Amino acid sequence: MTWRRGYFPASVQGYIKTLDEAVPDGAVAEVVEHGNPGFVRAISSLRNSIFMPRYYDPELEADVVALGGSHRLESLAKLVKDGVLSWDTGIEVGKMAYGTGDIPFIRTSDISNWELKGDPKQNVSEEIYEDNKQDVHAGDIFVVRDGTYLVGTSCILTEKDTKILYCGGLCKLRIEKPEKMDPYLLLALLNAPIVRRQMRAKQFTRDIIDTLGKRLFEVLLPIPKDADLAARIAKETRSVIDTRAKLRDRTKEIALEVEGRDTPTVMKSKRLRTCSKRWATCSTWAGGMFGLG
Repeated sequence: MTWRRGYFPASVQGYIKTLDEAVPDGAVAEVVEHGNPGFVRAISSLRNSIFMPRYYDPELEADVVALGGSHRLESLAKLVKDGVLSWDTGIEVGKMAYGTGDIPFIRTSDISNWELKGDPKQNVSEEIYEDNKQDVHAGDIFVVRDGTYLVGTSCILTEKDTKILYCGGLCKLRIEKPEKMDPYLLLALLNAPIVRRQMRAKQFTRDIIDTLGKRLFEVLLPIPKDADLAARIAKETRSVIDTRAKLRDRTKEIALEVEGRDTPTVMKSKRLRTCSKRWATCSTWAGGMFGLG
């Protein structure tokens, strides 16, 4: 329900003043004496009929504004409007599809420390994957939009993370103009404390879980005005992600080696040796046939 000046229910008229009116000094003094004084906001300044105090946290707003001198404050919505960023959401395949194959079905709990976990909890069959194939590229970023403590968590995909399906609780962000915004810089920005605080303020409870929803796009990103600093952050983030991806892949190989099974690296080496032997055999045969030996 949206309440406007002069439209409060008759049962409370005379007891509740509109927020456009000044709060008596005595009332404020009483609150201060007994704890956190909170804050007052004019009802005319409320947005989208949202009546949730933390959504308008004045301390958070002040901290964001304070960054304006050294950073450009741009919302995700503006990046989308300018064509720099595109977004999409996932799907739900149903629990009956779980465990039917080896294709990862990425859920919110499969994201940790800016990357996908090496052992996703659920996998689906090749057939289900082909029937529901999603547009996923290396460099795409997943942001958790539904959940509880995981809301706002994000990761970036590598080349080996693209044959997957992902759930509806994730929002996929893709940089369309890398000359305007590096995807690795965006990942770092999404994990900056001031950005995570904004996400938390915009996280609402929906039934038994919380959701960020499209309010994600209201979040202001503190983009460094110093181009060298922005480039360094992007470069170091990429280096860390690439290194961790290689280590993650190596741990999988070690686990296979315990059972004496061939790892992708060993299999590739064997294929190369086999090709070399076949080439040597063919060369010897050709030399004998055509007098080239």
